[in-house]
Amino acid sequence: MVRKRVEVQEDLQSRVMVFRAIIAIALIVLVGRLWFLQVILASQYNAMAQNNRIRERSIEAVRGNLYDRHNKLIVTSKPALSVSVLPYIFGKNKKVQKRLSKLINLSLPEIKKRMKDKKTDLLQPKVIKRAIKNETVYYIKERPTEFEGVKIEIFPERDYIYESLAAHLLGYVGEVSEKELEEDHFKDVEMGDLVGKTGLENNYNATLMGIKGKERIETNASGRPVKILNRKKPRA
Repeated sequence: MVRKRVEVQEDLQSRVMVFRAIIAIALIVLVGRLWFLQVILASQYNAMAQNNRIRERSIEAVRGNLYDRHNKLIVTSKPALSVSVLPYIFGKNKKVQKRLSKLINLSLPEIKKRMKDKKTDLLQPKVIKRAIKNETVYYIKERPTEFEGVKIEIFPERDYIYESLAAHLLGYVGEVSEKELEEDHFKDVEMGDLVGKTGLENNYNATLMGIKGKERIETNASGRPVKILNRKKPRA
């Protein structure tokens, strides 16, 4: 009888020791994991948080001029009003999308296609329509609550001094197409950018487009811009 009690006690003690060993191992693993997360990965997580808080967006450069052999200006750029949208706001409001579509006479599928650009951030305004009428500008400006996420911006528009003269030689510009975006010589171009389609505008497109500028923007928890941290001006 006594012997059985001793065996039972020894069995219980061995089980307790095994249980304690399991708990000790689990604690060691847990402490080791916490140390790894807090010490080893701390800098990595801080960098990730910083990247999520700071965004970059590009600034379009003014397209370069063209001159004849006598150094006389024949093609330049002039300011024109355009409609742009902020995808992180405009993309969530279907009523505003329909309202803008009707106002600027552009279909919803076309608007969504112009908003779609994998190269740029959601904070980057997307140009929807260029060279809009003053009446359209006034209508949008007078109704900010009805056009949330819609912006009126000034972008350069081509001005051909002699109009149709030598048009076949000078060529023309237009918004880059999805097919063109896949080509190597348009690798730095974004949806909505103007590129040379034919003639000299096309042959010297890379030079005429200049170099885009950049802005680094601090955002809040919801992703909305708070302030501009620094700005690099574009170069024509």
